[in-house]
Amino acid sequence: MMPIREIIRLLNLPCRDITALISRSMDENLPPSRRCAVKMHLCYCRACRRFSRQAQILRKAARVAGEAFHNVADADAVKLSPEARERLKRAIES
Repeated sequence: MMPIREIIRLLNLPCRDITALISRSMDENLPPSRRCAVKMHLCYCRACRRFSRQAQILRKAARVAGEAFHNVADADAVKLSPEARERLKRAIES
């Protein structure tokens, strides 16, 4: 069981730490205590809720743009050299 001090500390994390956790949670699973701290913080913090929604929108837009690029890059109608295709692919992925 987690010590009460650790629970209180997690529930009082500043927005800067919560937004970092929100960003991390998009790439990896957070431990249950951190996940709970984020959910509790989002219950009362409008700014962090907005950040979370915007981060999700940006992630989805990037995914859609990446898929569109790969679909276009793979199409027969595109007349790019293999080197140009590779440069574009690396530029988008970085």
